[in-house]
Amino acid sequence: MLTRGIANSGVRGTGELLSTVKFMVQTLAAAGELQRDLQRELTYDGLTTG
Repeated sequence: MLTRGIANSGVRGTGELLSTVKFMVQTLAAAGELQRDLQRELTYDGLTTG
C-alpha cells in the first residue's frame, strides 16, 4: 500500500523511483545475507570451540 502511494505521487520519475526501490531491495537483501553468514559463523565457532 505504501508503494502505491509513492507511485501515484508523480509520474515524472517512475524509472528513477523503480531503480531506487530496486537498489534498496538489493541493499536489504545483501545485508540479510551478511547477517545470515555472520550468524552461521558465530554458531559454527561456538560449536567448534565449545
